[in-house]
Amino acid sequence: MNIPTLFRRVAITFVLLCVAFILTAALVNLSVFDQDLRPEVNSILQPPQIPPHKNNAYTAIWGIHAAADKDIIDTGVRLVERYHHNREYQGLDALTAEDYTEILGTNNPREEWLGNLNCSARTQLDCISITRTYLESTPVTSQRVQLLLDRHQHILQMSNFSNWGNSSYTATYPLPP
Repeated sequence: MNIPTLFRRVAITFVLLCVAFILTAALVNLSVFDQDLRPEVNSILQPPQIPPHKNNAYTAIWGIHAAADKDIIDTGVRLVERYHHNREYQGLDALTAEDYTEILGTNNPREEWLGNLNCSARTQLDCISITRTYLESTPVTSQRVQLLLDRHQHILQMSNFSNWGNSSYTATYPLPP
């Protein structure tokens, strides 16, 4: 057998194998072979359904710092919706200070009665004892404190806690208070 014949046979075999591979891949990807998705997988692919807000503690927690004349659930819903709006339309994975001021109805969501207490359990050790010591030495009997305690009791009575949407892991908006 001479070399040109051998080369021609190898080339034809290689081309036929490539064509067979392409035809097999095309045949396997025909819709005839598709199966219906399992119900649990199909439910994951559906857009998230917004849960009812009436008894949802998640949205109420977001609105706990609202002004006294505002409803905590409505305020919380607006904050979460604003976060999703900022993320989708402005490319901002956060809520701005202006968003908080507009929606909460207060310029300073940090409570005045907390005074100089500056303790974050994420960055400081023994934050609970520091907070306890501060609260024992400072009387907390303002109307704002009573409002927050009433709101807290109301949130504890709620039967649902569910978020909607897809918050990212890198979101710079804070966790609910």
